[in-house]
Amino acid sequence: MAKQPVLQPYSLNCEFWGPGFIFPYLAGRNAFEVHLFSIKEVANYFPFMTIKFRKKCSALLKGRLENMNMLTTEGKVDPVKFLQFVVNE
Repeated sequence: MAKQPVLQPYSLNCEFWGPGFIFPYLAGRNAFEVHLFSIKEVANYFPFMTIKFRKKCSALLKGRLENMNMLTTEGKVDPVKFLQFVVNE
């Protein structure tokens, strides 16, 4: 009986960019070009007013992170809890 090949978590025509995130590789483009294109697309939807209203946005984000129990006693983002959230959610 022939030995079965070990299957990888993604095919050779995909780029793996982070925990749980697989982005399809576009023919004729390298990963850097795909990433630049992605940033431009995301920028169309990114709320740039968060820069103008950063104090209000910071307060809202802090409140949300507190509700999610993601902050340390010093009010900083707990890196372990944050990474667990990113990977598991």
